[in-house]
Amino acid sequence: MKIISECGCFGGRQITLEHDSPATGTPMRVAVFLPPAAATLAPGERLPGLVFLSGLTCTEDNVTIKSGVQRYAAEAGLVFIAPDTSPRGEGVADDERYDLGQGAGFYVDATQGPWAPHFQMETYITRDLIAVVSENLPVDPDRLGVSGHSMGGHGALTLALRHPGLFKSLSAFAPIAAPMQVDWGQTCFGAYLGPDQSRWAEHDASLLYRSQTFPARCWWIRARTTHGRKAGCAPRRSSRPSPPPGSGARSGVMPGTTIRTFSSAPSSTITSATTPASWPGSDRFQPIRSDPSPFHSISSPAQLQPSSAFALVPMA
Repeated sequence: MKIISECGCFGGRQITLEHDSPATGTPMRVAVFLPPAAATLAPGERLPGLVFLSGLTCTEDNVTIKSGVQRYAAEAGLVFIAPDTSPRGEGVADDERYDLGQGAGFYVDATQGPWAPHFQMETYITRDLIAVVSENLPVDPDRLGVSGHSMGGHGALTLALRHPGLFKSLSAFAPIAAPMQVDWGQTCFGAYLGPDQSRWAEHDASLLYRSQTFPARCWWIRARTTHGRKAGCAPRRSSRPSPPPGSGARSGVMPGTTIRTFSSAPSSTITSATTPASWPGSDRFQPIRSDPSPFHSISSPAQLQPSSAFALVPMA
């Protein structure tokens, strides 16, 4: 492993690392933010981490440059880990399409040529990446969460479901949640996994969730559009502390939102509740246009849409 770049950021260190991956057979890059707490750890002490999987065409730089996530990771004492979205370099297969090949690994292990020799992204994320950050940085492999956006949201959902216990938290933002129903998924699954759609189903979150689930109660909030601002609210920072674990409060939810929670599979029992006007954390969202019900919920896992804007969040 070698450091490609490093700079100070919100009292911590933002670094880009390059390491060899046995899974992909190539060098892989990963951006890591080490919070200020990393500089004062006692010997053997480690910090929790969050693996963030980015979307189509992204590199390890996109989320770390554009999001400002370091501010919140610094406050939380959280190591933020953003890997590249595919293997790259000379000799690595590619395609003219933006949604296939380099920058579009789809977080699966390819079985078809010319992709199979290098496009082993599921094994890379779940084995090689975790090993390199936990062996070389103060990251606790037993306190890792996973999140992602778009193609990366698909990756977060499917990798957490396919590898129970590996991640302790799971969230996904505007994920490709039903890839078998959209061109992106059909193109990549066909290219990487071949024509057998039973293999595709093993990497479709909407189908995986019918037979297994993340080992915690989870809930969805689905917006009317894929952009939260158009859905009637914009996130803003709040000085109000988050409610304590086990209090039943869910921060950052608009008043009047219907929330449906799903129990562990296979029963997928559904319970519903509507948030009151005094819902803790409701001031984390600021209405920007008149809309009495900016969110609505889905009623079953089968209703997950190909590119819905929703988040899957574990609850105590």
